[in-house]
Amino acid sequence: MSKKPPLGFISFLRKFDRSVPWFKVLCLILIGAGLLCDIWRASLSPTPVHISHYPLISDAAMRPLYVRRNLTGKKLIALTFDDGPVADVTPQLLGLLRQKAVRATFFMLGSRMAAFPDVAKQVAYDGHEIESHTMNHRNLTQLHPNDIAYEVNAAVDAQKAILGTEPWLVRPPYGAINPSVRANIRQPLMLWNIDSEDWKLRDPAQIHAKTMAQVKDSGIILMHDVYSSTVAAVGPLIDALRSQGYEFVTVKELVEHRQISLVPGYAYGNFSEL
Repeated sequence: MSKKPPLGFISFLRKFDRSVPWFKVLCLILIGAGLLCDIWRASLSPTPVHISHYPLISDAAMRPLYVRRNLTGKKLIALTFDDGPVADVTPQLLGLLRQKAVRATFFMLGSRMAAFPDVAKQVAYDGHEIESHTMNHRNLTQLHPNDIAYEVNAAVDAQKAILGTEPWLVRPPYGAINPSVRANIRQPLMLWNIDSEDWKLRDPAQIHAKTMAQVKDSGIILMHDVYSSTVAAVGPLIDALRSQGYEFVTVKELVEHRQISLVPGYAYGNFSEL
């Protein structure tokens, strides 16, 4: 006489399930408990998420900034911004400049570029000129020549690592220059001839009035992309200057259109008198 094959585990469960109705309830409870444990473990070690401070926009949206213009005989003026980039104010400024179809020049600190690389990349992607404001915003006239070289070279290295480009110009912090600074910097030094004093005024209306009182052809306006009050002043300032016939250019464009040859170690700023 042949023997019956052993009862399989699945068959046993099915048979047991028919005979014991509460078995289904027990299985559902165990499954639910397992899911709750998974959720609890996930909450203890959340998955890291990369957050871009300012997501890249499409090339189509940037086209107004790249339209070639005939600037012959035009009054030219350059907006320049120091001390950035920062995560909160710089993106606001970029949005405004895009809305107004204005390209500007950003003199960035290498330390802040390293701290906010996404913002620095967005400035470059938007087509603005990026130049050096040294690594740590130290007064170069008070430094040993080796330290002057470090402040400049470290900023160059930071820009190369983040953007793959090198600055053409250096704006010394505080505009402080002496023979030692001139001798130890291999790039031309770029100053300004219109000071908005936004760092001191911190009021959009006063910044606007201070700047408009100094406007001139071949003007280089000094501002800072680290104050929200500056961003609030920029929009009306652009509108007012355009109403007076000014065309906005980057510093490099200004130099090219004025056909000026820059010399390393020499300080420039008042192009209207060259």
